[in-house]
Amino acid sequence: FGGEGLPKPLVCHCGTSGSPNSTTWRAVSRYIVDYWRANPIDRQLPRAAVTITPQPLQYHTLFFLKRRLPSFVLGKYAEVPMASDKVRRMAEQLAKGVEKAEK
Repeated sequence: FGGEGLPKPLVCHCGTSGSPNSTTWRAVSRYIVDYWRANPIDRQLPRAAVTITPQPLQYHTLFFLKRRLPSFVLGKYAEVPMASDKVRRMAEQLAKGVEKAEK
């Protein structure tokens, strides 16, 4: 992030946890916006898709539909004899990423 000489952005964990230092996005959002306005990046980053889910069931359902299911389908396609090595590697990488995201 940033360029030479720019301060590193402060990373805050904004969520629920047992940590005594937990905070909320509302509490730090002003500082984050101020930082990025004062230290714009050189290139445009892809727009993030953020979904706040108030219920664990909703989170797990969305995770399954957006992450687990596509990984499963690509993995099954990679098992087909005509699938390329590139597809097999992509399926392995996606499966590893999904596993890491679930932990």
